[in-house]
Amino acid sequence: MADRSRHSLIHRFENHANSLNDSDAEWWPFLCLRLRPNERMTALRTLLLAVAYAAPAALFALVLGTILGEPVEPSQLLVFLPVTVLAVFLLLQVSVAHAWNRRAARVRVRPPRR
Repeated sequence: MADRSRHSLIHRFENHANSLNDSDAEWWPFLCLRLRPNERMTALRTLLLAVAYAAPAALFALVLGTILGEPVEPSQLLVFLPVTVLAVFLLLQVSVAHAWNRRAARVRVRPPRR
């Protein structure tokens, strides 16, 4: 029974993640990067998304920190930005890309509708 509830939890997570993935609001302003539901989300696409989302957020955090009195040295920026992108990449890879690719595999094996 534990295996069945685990499977159910994973299935519910995947369904929820894909319902978010299908929302235009979740992709804004990078709607042009969204794949069709039957296409696999590659690691390269996930990295592109991580850079697109994390880089501006990291820079905003650094600017906000500077305004609030915590100036950032250039050497810190060289570490903070790649670490932020890597963290977002890993998060997207294990959540968004995983759910997306499981659905893509299911959609590809379905016979076409007539």
